[in-house]
Amino acid sequence: MNGKKLYLRYINASFSREFFTYINMNYRRYWNRYKFRIIFLLIIFLILYIFLTSSPSNVKNEKILSTTGFSNIDIQYELNKYYQLKDEYQLTGILLHWKRINGVRALVKTMLEYRDLFPNIIIWNNNPEKQLTFQDLLIDNNTRIKIVNSNTNIKDQAKYRACELAKTKACFYVDDDWDIRMYVRSLYSSFLLEPTILHAITDQFTYFTNLMWTFFDKSIDLHTGFSWIGCGSIYSRENAIRHLKYLNYFLDSAENRGNIRSRIQFDGLNSEIIYFL
Repeated sequence: MNGKKLYLRYINASFSREFFTYINMNYRRYWNRYKFRIIFLLIIFLILYIFLTSSPSNVKNEKILSTTGFSNIDIQYELNKYYQLKDEYQLTGILLHWKRINGVRALVKTMLEYRDLFPNIIIWNNNPEKQLTFQDLLIDNNTRIKIVNSNTNIKDQAKYRACELAKTKACFYVDDDWDIRMYVRSLYSSFLLEPTILHAITDQFTYFTNLMWTFFDKSIDLHTGFSWIGCGSIYSRENAIRHLKYLNYFLDSAENRGNIRSRIQFDGLNSEIIYFL
């Protein structure tokens, strides 16, 4: 029995040696015969691979599509436009203070951390009985922050009065009881797509409720709506100033208020009012 096992092992070993010897001999023979053709084909394949996967920067109008379906030129154009708008429409953070100092402190801390978004912060104190200071905010004096202590409580109008004081072309407002860290960057990206209109964020129920206060009437050129901006909103300083002019012109005068239906021209624009609260 042991002899048969040894004999089989000997046959297997002999077969393995002969098989690999045969493969080695044929490999050398075919390599010596076709090695120049093989090397030539490998070089051609390598050149094609480099050509198809690279995008030389010196070819101006090249249209190599990325996985998104847009060309590199289109993507670069949009990126340049984004960075241009980002430089143009920097944000000033707007906060109102009445009596909830803890919420203001938390939001000031958050905005200071987001330095790339908020180069400036304006805190409007609507409480005439309180002189708000940096000590109240539990921070040292900071050149990025401006505190405005109002003699009277002008309520929601302060959101736009504060933005009027901004050095940037856009303002971000939020009530003092919200955490903006989850959505502030995406809201800012949305604003840069169309910086001439208000961008706000809220929950679904509030959004659909707001639609009840949207009105259209072509006969008097009416196109107006309501947006709840307390959860977080971005609007241009230009629109804030225009909003204040509308408030002063129409709502502070009964005579002017009656002219809203007459399609008069005001400040070079049709008398369309968008109400922000």
